[in-house]
Amino acid sequence: MEANTWFGSMCYIPLFETYGNGIPVVWYRKDWAQEWGIGTDGQINSYEGLEAYWQCTIDNGLIAYGANQSRGFFQMKSVRGEAFEGSAQAGLQSISSGGLTFWIYREDGQLVDIAVQGSGDEAFANFPEGWNRDFGIERYEQFAAWQEAGAIPTNREGNNGWAVPASSTKIPYTMKFLDWLFDSQEDHDLIQLGIEGEDFKYGEEEGTYTLLSTYADDLGGYSFSWNPNYALQSTIYDEETLAYREYEYSDEAFTSYPILGFHFDASDVDLSTSVAQCKAVTDKIVTVILHGIKTDGDGNSYDTMTEMIQHNVAEAMENGGQEILDALTEQLTTFLAEQ
Repeated sequence: MEANTWFGSMCYIPLFETYGNGIPVVWYRKDWAQEWGIGTDGQINSYEGLEAYWQCTIDNGLIAYGANQSRGFFQMKSVRGEAFEGSAQAGLQSISSGGLTFWIYREDGQLVDIAVQGSGDEAFANFPEGWNRDFGIERYEQFAAWQEAGAIPTNREGNNGWAVPASSTKIPYTMKFLDWLFDSQEDHDLIQLGIEGEDFKYGEEEGTYTLLSTYADDLGGYSFSWNPNYALQSTIYDEETLAYREYEYSDEAFTSYPILGFHFDASDVDLSTSVAQCKAVTDKIVTVILHGIKTDGDGNSYDTMTEMIQHNVAEAMENGGQEILDALTEQLTTFLAEQ
Protein backbone atom coordinates (compact mmCIF):
# COMPACT_ATOMS: atom_id res chain seq x y z
CA MET A 1 0.00 0.00 0.00
CA GLU A 2 2.82 2.42 0.85
CA ALA A 3 4.29 1.89 -2.62
CA ASN A 4 0.97 2.93 -4.15
CA THR A 5 0.76 6.46 -2.80
CA TRP A 6 0.06 9.29 -5.23
CA PHE A 7 1.47 12.73 -4.43
CA GLY A 8 1.43 11.97 -0.71
CA SER A 9 -1.99 10.31 -0.57
CA MET A 10 -2.88 6.64 -0.20
CA CYS A 11 -6.03 7.09 -2.24
CA TYR A 12 -6.81 3.69 -3.74
CA ILE A 13 -6.53 -0.05 -3.23
CA PRO A 14 -4.15 -1.50 -5.87
CA LEU A 15 -5.26 -4.50 -7.91
CA PHE A 16 -2.55 -6.86 -9.18
CA GLU A 17 -1.68 -10.53 -8.89
CA THR A 18 2.11 -10.40 -9.27
CA TYR A 19 4.49 -7.81 -7.90
CA GLY A 20 5.82 -7.19 -11.39
CA ASN A 21 2.52 -6.34 -13.05
CA GLY A 22 2.97 -9.10 -15.59
CA ILE A 23 6.36 -10.36 -16.71
CA PRO A 24 7.13 -10.38 -20.46
CA VAL A 25 7.92 -13.73 -22.05
CA VAL A 26 8.65 -14.97 -25.57
CA TRP A 27 6.47 -17.77 -26.84
CA TYR A 28 7.85 -20.17 -29.45
CA ARG A 29 7.19 -23.64 -30.86
CA LYS A 30 9.27 -25.94 -28.71
CA ASP A 31 8.63 -28.89 -31.05
CA TRP A 32 10.18 -26.93 -33.91
CA ALA A 33 13.20 -26.05 -31.76
CA GLN A 34 13.61 -29.75 -30.95
CA GLU A 35 13.30 -30.68 -34.62
CA TRP A 36 15.96 -28.12 -35.61
CA GLY A 37 18.32 -29.09 -32.78
CA ILE A 38 18.18 -25.72 -31.04
CA GLY A 39 18.71 -25.33 -27.31
CA THR A 40 18.56 -28.17 -24.81
CA ASP A 41 15.95 -30.59 -26.13
CA GLY A 42 14.09 -27.60 -27.55
CA GLN A 43 14.50 -25.41 -24.45
CA ILE A 44 15.97 -22.07 -25.58
CA ASN A 45 18.13 -20.52 -22.86
CA SER A 46 19.83 -17.59 -24.59
CA TYR A 47 19.29 -14.82 -27.11
CA GLU A 48 21.77 -16.60 -29.38
CA GLY A 49 19.56 -19.67 -29.32
CA LEU A 50 16.50 -17.54 -29.95
CA GLU A 51 18.17 -15.91 -32.96
CA ALA A 52 19.08 -19.35 -34.30
CA TYR A 53 15.44 -20.39 -33.90
CA TRP A 54 14.24 -17.29 -35.74
CA GLN A 55 16.67 -17.96 -38.60
CA CYS A 56 15.38 -21.52 -38.92
CA THR A 57 11.80 -20.30 -39.12
CA ILE A 58 12.81 -17.95 -41.94
CA ASP A 59 14.70 -20.74 -43.72
CA ASN A 60 11.54 -22.85 -43.54
CA GLY A 61 9.35 -20.12 -45.03
CA LEU A 62 7.73 -19.17 -41.72
CA ILE A 63 7.30 -15.87 -39.84
CA ALA A 64 10.09 -15.54 -37.28
CA TYR A 65 8.61 -13.01 -34.87
CA GLY A 66 5.08 -11.63 -34.56
CA ALA A 67 5.98 -8.00 -33.86
CA ASN A 68 3.15 -5.74 -32.80
CA GLN A 69 2.78 -2.84 -35.24
CA SER A 70 3.29 -0.13 -32.64
CA ARG A 71 5.57 -1.91 -30.14
CA GLY A 72 7.94 -3.94 -32.29
CA PHE A 73 10.53 -5.70 -30.14
CA PHE A 74 9.42 -3.53 -27.16
CA GLN A 75 10.38 -5.51 -24.02
CA MET A 76 13.09 -7.64 -25.60
CA LYS A 77 16.56 -7.25 -24.01
CA SER A 78 15.06 -5.51 -20.97
CA VAL A 79 12.53 -5.98 -18.18
CA ARG A 80 9.31 -4.31 -19.36
CA GLY A 81 11.43 -1.72 -21.15
CA GLU A 82 11.94 0.05 -17.80
CA ALA A 83 14.83 -1.83 -16.22
CA PHE A 84 17.69 -4.19 -16.93
CA GLU A 85 19.05 -7.16 -15.06
CA GLY A 86 20.83 -5.83 -11.99
CA SER A 87 19.87 -2.18 -12.51
CA ALA A 88 17.62 -1.95 -9.44
CA GLN A 89 20.25 -3.55 -7.25
CA ALA A 90 22.73 -0.93 -8.49
CA GLY A 91 20.42 1.86 -7.32
CA LEU A 92 19.00 2.69 -10.74
CA GLN A 93 15.47 3.15 -12.00
CA SER A 94 13.85 5.05 -14.83
CA ILE A 95 11.01 7.50 -15.26
CA SER A 96 9.56 8.45 -18.64
CA SER A 97 8.06 11.81 -19.58
CA GLY A 98 7.69 13.62 -22.86
CA GLY A 99 8.89 10.49 -24.64
CA LEU A 100 12.28 10.71 -22.91
CA THR A 101 13.66 8.14 -20.46
CA PHE A 102 15.32 9.61 -17.38
CA TRP A 103 17.64 7.26 -15.48
CA ILE A 104 17.90 8.01 -11.76
CA TYR A 105 20.85 6.97 -9.61
CA ARG A 106 20.26 6.91 -5.86
CA GLU A 107 22.84 5.89 -3.26
CA ASP A 108 22.61 5.93 0.54
CA GLY A 109 19.21 7.59 0.39
CA GLN A 110 20.49 10.50 -1.67
CA LEU A 111 19.91 11.48 -5.30
CA VAL A 112 23.32 11.22 -7.00
CA ASP A 113 22.47 12.03 -10.60
CA ILE A 114 19.86 11.87 -13.37
CA ALA A 115 20.83 11.16 -16.98
CA VAL A 116 18.72 11.18 -20.12
CA GLN A 117 18.87 7.98 -22.14
CA GLY A 118 20.35 8.71 -25.53
CA SER A 119 22.34 11.75 -24.41
CA GLY A 120 25.70 9.97 -24.63
CA ASP A 121 28.10 8.15 -22.32
CA GLU A 122 29.36 11.35 -20.70
CA ALA A 123 25.91 12.00 -19.17
CA PHE A 124 26.29 8.75 -17.17
CA ALA A 125 29.81 9.44 -15.88
CA ASN A 126 28.60 9.65 -12.25
CA PHE A 127 26.73 6.36 -12.41
CA PRO A 128 28.13 3.23 -10.68
CA GLU A 129 30.73 0.98 -12.25
CA GLY A 130 29.25 -1.08 -15.06
CA TRP A 131 26.46 1.44 -15.60
CA ASN A 132 28.53 4.54 -16.35
CA ARG A 133 27.63 4.55 -20.03
CA ASP A 134 24.52 5.18 -22.12
CA PHE A 135 23.46 1.57 -21.57
CA GLY A 136 19.76 1.97 -22.33
CA ILE A 137 20.16 2.46 -26.07
CA GLU A 138 22.42 -0.53 -26.68
CA ARG A 139 19.48 -2.89 -27.18
CA TYR A 140 18.23 -0.84 -30.12
CA GLU A 141 21.33 -1.80 -32.11
CA GLN A 142 20.33 -5.41 -31.48
CA PHE A 143 16.82 -4.59 -32.69
CA ALA A 144 18.36 -3.27 -35.91
CA ALA A 145 20.23 -6.54 -36.34
CA TRP A 146 17.01 -8.49 -35.80
CA GLN A 147 15.22 -6.23 -38.26
CA GLU A 148 17.77 -7.38 -40.89
CA ALA A 149 17.67 -10.92 -40.04
CA GLY A 150 17.13 -13.39 -12.87
CA ALA A 151 15.92 -10.92 -10.41
CA ILE A 152 12.86 -8.88 -11.54
CA PRO A 153 12.76 -5.22 -10.45
CA THR A 154 9.37 -3.88 -9.40
CA ASN A 155 7.89 -0.65 -8.07
CA ARG A 156 5.14 -2.75 -6.43
CA GLU A 157 2.42 -0.59 -7.99
CA GLY A 158 -0.89 -1.93 -9.24
CA ASN A 159 -1.97 -1.36 -12.83
CA ASN A 160 -5.52 -0.83 -11.66
CA GLY A 161 -7.17 -0.05 -8.36
CA TRP A 162 -10.28 0.49 -6.29
CA ALA A 163 -11.11 4.12 -5.48
CA VAL A 164 -14.14 5.52 -3.65
CA PRO A 165 -15.16 9.11 -4.50
CA ALA A 166 -15.06 11.48 -1.53
CA SER A 167 -18.56 12.59 -2.54
CA SER A 168 -20.00 9.09 -2.11
CA THR A 169 -22.74 8.66 0.47
CA LYS A 170 -22.06 4.91 0.72
CA ILE A 171 -18.42 4.91 1.83
CA PRO A 172 -18.93 2.73 4.98
CA TYR A 173 -20.89 0.14 2.99
CA THR A 174 -18.33 0.11 0.19
CA MET A 175 -15.47 -0.41 2.62
CA LYS A 176 -17.37 -3.22 4.37
CA PHE A 177 -17.72 -4.95 1.00
CA LEU A 178 -14.01 -4.51 0.21
CA ASP A 179 -13.08 -5.77 3.66
CA TRP A 180 -15.20 -8.86 3.02
CA LEU A 181 -13.84 -9.34 -0.51
CA PHE A 182 -10.21 -9.43 0.62
CA ASP A 183 -10.82 -11.09 3.97
CA SER A 184 -10.37 -14.69 2.87
CA GLN A 185 -9.46 -16.95 -0.05
CA GLU A 186 -13.05 -18.22 -0.25
CA ASP A 187 -14.61 -14.75 -0.43
CA HIS A 188 -12.09 -13.66 -3.04
CA ASP A 189 -12.51 -16.78 -5.18
CA LEU A 190 -16.30 -16.44 -5.14
CA ILE A 191 -16.01 -13.02 -6.77
CA GLN A 192 -13.12 -13.74 -9.15
CA LEU A 193 -13.84 -17.33 -10.15
CA GLY A 194 -17.53 -17.81 -9.34
CA ILE A 195 -19.31 -20.67 -7.61
CA GLU A 196 -17.16 -23.68 -6.78
CA GLY A 197 -18.34 -26.77 -8.67
CA GLU A 198 -20.34 -24.65 -11.13
CA ASP A 199 -17.93 -22.02 -12.46
CA PHE A 200 -14.63 -23.52 -11.31
CA LYS A 201 -13.05 -26.27 -9.25
CA TYR A 202 -9.82 -26.36 -7.28
CA GLY A 203 -7.00 -28.38 -8.85
CA GLU A 204 -5.32 -31.38 -7.26
CA GLU A 205 -2.14 -29.32 -6.79
CA GLU A 206 -2.47 -26.67 -4.12
CA GLY A 207 -2.92 -23.17 -5.45
CA THR A 208 -4.41 -24.21 -8.81
CA TYR A 209 -7.88 -24.18 -10.34
CA THR A 210 -9.80 -25.28 -13.44
CA LEU A 211 -12.49 -23.14 -15.06
CA LEU A 212 -15.85 -24.76 -15.72
CA SER A 213 -17.63 -21.71 -17.19
CA THR A 214 -16.85 -18.33 -18.77
CA TYR A 215 -17.67 -16.44 -15.57
CA ALA A 216 -14.05 -15.47 -14.77
CA ASP A 217 -13.41 -14.28 -18.33
CA ASP A 218 -16.57 -12.21 -18.40
CA LEU A 219 -15.93 -10.41 -15.09
CA GLY A 220 -12.26 -9.49 -15.45
CA GLY A 221 -10.44 -9.85 -12.14
CA TYR A 222 -7.89 -7.19 -13.10
CA SER A 223 -10.60 -4.55 -12.59
CA PHE A 224 -12.26 -6.07 -9.54
CA SER A 225 -10.53 -8.66 -7.40
CA TRP A 226 -6.87 -9.18 -8.26
CA ASN A 227 -4.82 -9.71 -5.11
CA PRO A 228 -1.36 -11.35 -4.81
CA ASN A 229 -2.37 -13.00 -1.54
CA TYR A 230 -5.08 -15.10 -3.17
CA ALA A 231 -3.84 -15.55 -6.75
CA LEU A 232 -4.32 -19.09 -8.04
CA GLN A 233 -2.80 -20.78 -11.10
CA SER A 234 -4.79 -22.42 -13.86
CA THR A 235 -4.40 -26.18 -14.32
CA ILE A 236 -4.16 -25.52 -18.07
CA TYR A 237 -0.37 -25.05 -17.65
CA ASP A 238 1.97 -27.99 -18.08
CA GLU A 239 4.53 -28.70 -15.35
CA GLU A 240 7.31 -26.61 -16.90
CA THR A 241 5.13 -23.59 -17.66
CA LEU A 242 3.54 -23.75 -14.21
CA ALA A 243 7.01 -23.54 -12.66
CA TYR A 244 7.64 -20.30 -14.57
CA ARG A 245 4.30 -18.89 -13.46
CA GLU A 246 4.88 -19.87 -9.83
CA TYR A 247 8.23 -18.08 -9.95
CA GLU A 248 6.52 -14.95 -11.30
CA TYR A 249 3.92 -15.05 -8.52
CA SER A 250 6.49 -15.44 -5.73
CA ASP A 251 7.40 -12.35 -3.72
CA GLU A 252 10.93 -13.74 -3.33
CA ALA A 253 11.46 -13.38 -7.10
CA PHE A 254 11.35 -9.58 -6.92
CA THR A 255 13.63 -6.84 -5.71
CA SER A 256 12.24 -3.39 -4.98
CA TYR A 257 13.27 -0.31 -6.92
CA PRO A 258 15.51 2.10 -5.00
CA ILE A 259 12.71 4.70 -4.84
CA LEU A 260 9.15 3.65 -4.04
CA GLY A 261 6.03 5.80 -3.94
CA PHE A 262 7.38 8.66 -6.07
CA HIS A 263 5.32 9.95 -8.99
CA PHE A 264 6.47 12.74 -11.26
CA ASP A 265 3.89 15.55 -11.23
CA ALA A 266 3.67 17.20 -14.66
CA SER A 267 0.33 18.94 -14.04
CA ASP A 268 1.84 22.43 -13.89
CA VAL A 269 0.69 24.35 -16.98
CA ASP A 270 4.14 25.41 -18.13
CA LEU A 271 5.62 21.97 -17.44
CA SER A 272 2.79 20.17 -19.25
CA THR A 273 3.49 22.42 -22.24
CA SER A 274 7.14 21.40 -22.14
CA VAL A 275 6.12 17.73 -21.99
CA ALA A 276 3.90 18.16 -25.06
CA GLN A 277 6.63 19.97 -26.99
CA CYS A 278 9.18 17.35 -26.06
CA LYS A 279 6.90 14.49 -27.03
CA ALA A 280 6.29 16.03 -30.45
CA VAL A 281 10.01 15.50 -31.07
CA THR A 282 10.42 12.05 -29.52
CA ASP A 283 7.35 10.81 -31.40
CA LYS A 284 9.48 10.98 -34.56
CA ILE A 285 11.31 7.82 -33.50
CA VAL A 286 9.11 6.27 -30.80
CA THR A 287 7.86 3.47 -33.08
CA VAL A 288 10.75 2.93 -35.49
CA ILE A 289 13.33 2.33 -32.73
CA LEU A 290 11.27 -0.59 -31.45
CA HIS A 291 11.39 -2.14 -34.92
CA GLY A 292 15.10 -1.53 -35.47
CA ILE A 293 14.42 0.92 -38.33
CA LYS A 294 17.09 3.61 -38.75
CA THR A 295 14.90 6.25 -40.42
CA ASP A 296 13.09 8.89 -38.35
CA GLY A 297 9.70 10.53 -38.84
CA ASP A 298 11.25 13.34 -40.90
CA GLY A 299 12.60 10.81 -43.39
CA ASN A 300 16.22 11.16 -42.24
CA SER A 301 18.24 7.93 -42.35
CA TYR A 302 21.19 7.15 -40.08
CA ASP A 303 24.08 4.68 -40.11
CA THR A 304 23.30 3.43 -36.59
CA MET A 305 20.41 3.43 -34.17
CA THR A 306 22.60 5.21 -31.62
CA GLU A 307 23.23 8.09 -34.00
CA MET A 308 19.51 8.50 -34.68
CA ILE A 309 18.52 8.33 -31.01
CA GLN A 310 21.19 10.78 -29.88
CA HIS A 311 20.18 13.26 -32.59
CA ASN A 312 16.54 13.01 -31.54
CA VAL A 313 17.30 13.34 -27.81
CA ALA A 314 19.41 16.45 -28.41
CA GLU A 315 16.51 18.06 -30.30
CA ALA A 316 14.03 16.97 -27.60
CA MET A 317 16.16 18.48 -24.82
CA GLU A 318 16.05 21.82 -26.65
CA ASN A 319 12.27 21.59 -26.94
CA GLY A 320 11.06 21.00 -23.40
CA GLY A 321 13.29 18.15 -22.29
CA GLN A 322 15.58 20.29 -20.16
CA GLU A 323 12.57 21.77 -18.35
CA ILE A 324 11.34 18.24 -17.60
CA LEU A 325 14.76 17.21 -16.29
CA ASP A 326 14.96 20.28 -14.03
CA ALA A 327 11.46 19.67 -12.61
CA LEU A 328 12.15 15.97 -12.07
CA THR A 329 15.38 16.72 -10.23
CA GLU A 330 13.63 19.26 -7.98
CA GLN A 331 10.70 16.96 -7.18
CA LEU A 332 12.92 13.95 -6.48
CA THR A 333 15.22 15.93 -4.22
CA THR A 334 12.25 17.14 -2.19
CA PHE A 335 10.68 13.68 -2.04
CA LEU A 336 13.86 11.98 -0.82
CA ALA A 337 14.45 14.70 1.77
CA GLU A 338 11.06 13.91 3.28
CA GLN A 339 11.64 10.17 3.59
